[in-house]
Amino acid sequence: EGFSTTDVLAYQNLSDLGFSFEGRNDKGEWLIFFVRTLDIQVGESYKIEQFGSTGTATAHYQASANAKYNGISGFIKFVKFDKLITEAIIEVDAKIRSNDGVEKNIEVKGEFLGFEGSN
Repeated sequence: EGFSTTDVLAYQNLSDLGFSFEGRNDKGEWLIFFVRTLDIQVGESYKIEQFGSTGTATAHYQASANAKYNGISGFIKFVKFDKLITEAIIEVDAKIRSNDGVEKNIEVKGEFLGFEGSN
């Protein structure tokens, strides 16, 4: 199994105090990570927790309208993060679970250039 796309988005949300990193592919699959901080540090790993606090992250994967998964454990690490040139490289190692209890381990490497943002 694999997920690959060049259709990616990095998004800074000032009202939710965090950054989203997402990718979609031509098969209709969608993968998103939200880091609950505006102060991301290079080399830091942020723990994936579905209902975590500041300094943690969420993970979501949708394979189809009926196959949705939420992250239950793992980490997102920032290999590169630069707000000035809006570039990020992430590595993720996580466990995700569907609503009906199916679990999967995922490894993700993503590169993002150009952040969007909102208040």
